[in-house]
This record gives sequence, C-alpha cells and structure tokens, in this order.
Amino acid sequence: MNTFYVRIVGVVLLAVIVVAVQSRGRWAGAMSPGAIAEHVGIPTGGRVEKTDAQWKAVLDRETYAVTRRRGTERPFSGAYHNSNADGL
Repeated sequence: MNTFYVRIVGVVLLAVIVVAVQSRGRWAGAMSPGAIAEHVGIPTGGRVEKTDAQWKAVLDRETYAVTRRRGTERPFSGAYHNSNADGL
C-alpha cells in the first residue's frame, strides 16, 4: 500500500513538470515587451512622448512646473508646514 501512494505522487509530480515545461514556451512569447497590446495610460515603450504644448494642455500650471521644469514650491509654504494635526 505504501508503494501505491509513492507511485501516485510520482505520477502527479511528473504531470506537473510536463505541464510546467509545456506552458513555459507559451508564456515566454506572451511576456515579450511587444506582445501585450498597449492599454490606455500604459505606454508599450515605457516612455510617454509629448510636446511641451501637449503637456501644458494636460497638466495645470503648478504640476507642469514641478514635473516638466523641475520646479518646487517655496520653502515653508506647503499645506502641511507647521501642521499640528494628529497623524495616522
């Protein structure tokens, strides 16, 4: 009876290995960078290419200055400066 369970475990393990090896070829092609269609908001090339005019149309003035022109807010002028509110 003990050898019966060993054989069952062996057959199941062999089946799992075979399925894993067969599916590896299918996943390898599907995971290549160009294989997945572009979703809205997720560029396939990893970068969003827009002109400055397009960025200005999408972003508000402050966000554009911070993200595109590396601007920052004036020191000690943020909403949370000198805040005494309770934390999390």
